[in-house]
Amino acid sequence: MGMMVSQFAQLVKMTLAVNNLPDVPDVSPCNYLEIIDLSYNAFEKLQGIDTAGNFISPLRGLDRLIELDLSNNKIQWVDGNFFRSVQTPFFNTFI
Repeated sequence: MGMMVSQFAQLVKMTLAVNNLPDVPDVSPCNYLEIIDLSYNAFEKLQGIDTAGNFISPLRGLDRLIELDLSNNKIQWVDGNFFRSVQTPFFNTFI
């Protein structure tokens, strides 16, 4: 999905709701994103991406992100670093 997402680097809103996605996709190439809707998928864990033993957030570099909708998933576990790279002051998460 990474190559596909990079083609839309200037997106402001992304809706990937109701897609039965097993993991949060790496949307870091879309650093203009302000709103991401990932509701109604199949997420059980919110974890980073493994790059040679290092876990990095799929949300890294999204300095404009103000809303992330993760509602209506089956989230049971959240990696402590998952939200670490989100540095915006008005960030809202719906779980």
